[in-house]
Amino acid sequence: MDTTSMETQALRDALLGGSIPSLQFFRLWRTSEDTRFFAKSAKGRFVSASPNVLAVNGLAQEEEIIGLSDHDFFPAGMADRFRGADLHVVNSGRPLTGIRETILDRNGVCEHYVTDKFPMLDGLRRIVGVMGTSRRVKAGDAVQGAGGNDLEPVLNHMRGHFQEDIPMQRLAAMVGVSQRQFHRLFRSHFGISPNQYLIRMRVLAARDLLLSDRRTVAEIAYALGFCDDTLFIRQFKSRMGMTPLQYRKSNG
Repeated sequence: MDTTSMETQALRDALLGGSIPSLQFFRLWRTSEDTRFFAKSAKGRFVSASPNVLAVNGLAQEEEIIGLSDHDFFPAGMADRFRGADLHVVNSGRPLTGIRETILDRNGVCEHYVTDKFPMLDGLRRIVGVMGTSRRVKAGDAVQGAGGNDLEPVLNHMRGHFQEDIPMQRLAAMVGVSQRQFHRLFRSHFGISPNQYLIRMRVLAARDLLLSDRRTVAEIAYALGFCDDTLFIRQFKSRMGMTPLQYRKSNG
């Protein structure tokens, strides 16, 4: 092997072995709008994330996400799936590629990605975490359930009528399955039930109204479809970490 080849191989070994910080190599992903980059510790804590990962989670600076996990941002079922894939990579030492994922942002809008995950190595080639990229699926691709059912019309209807009492039978009919099958299909795909999704949309709408609308908490609750303000307050606090009045005062 000539000197040039030896130098090239040595540089590659240093890069793959961790002597050259891998996060430097992955900075190129930070300039792409359609590709997200992330790196997490073996315990599932973020150590780096691209700006578009921060934006979808309502964060402005990378320092805000360091030490947090998927469970701080996503419904439990969805976060559990992300964590399960991470653990598979960490425990097996083998990458997972071509994972199709649907990610709900903080406004309840879903985006579709294909994710690749790889072991993250330190200088001694020990697995210390997982890093990867998620590429946005082209616009127009349908949200498919496990059985190939198109869920996009359901999501659009729920987002447009979340303040109403939507019969589950109507949503199930959009997919062409029974109510029980629809409930199972929705939960398996998004990690939450249809009712939890509706409540999520109502709480997010309430978050905006509390700052832009001077109606009382009870009036906002009824306008968004909650049967009483006590239920609204409990649901809002469980998701936002404070009561509606506390949120209004702290952001007013």
